[in-house]
Amino acid sequence: MLVIAAVVLRPSNYMRSGPGSDSVCATGRGNIETAALLWAAEHKAPMNTVPTKKDLFPYFGRNGFPVCPKGGKYNIGAIGQPVICSKHGAADAR
Repeated sequence: MLVIAAVVLRPSNYMRSGPGSDSVCATGRGNIETAALLWAAEHKAPMNTVPTKKDLFPYFGRNGFPVCPKGGKYNIGAIGQPVICSKHGAADAR
């Protein structure tokens, strides 16, 4: 049986540095985490695998790889682990 999942990654690359920047960054981190899970499933990668930005880039299409609106850098961890932003932290760190 072939199962096809359609995932829509929300654009987060528009640069907002006001009060909404936390949610823009959170959306970007969530999109990276989703792309990592898709990549792992496609490549049958074990959960301790750490994908690179290059591995995940194809999942973002014309929107491009997410960018933190406050200039933070995203640290991509192992599959299933939260993405951490140098400015906003991780989604579960709120």
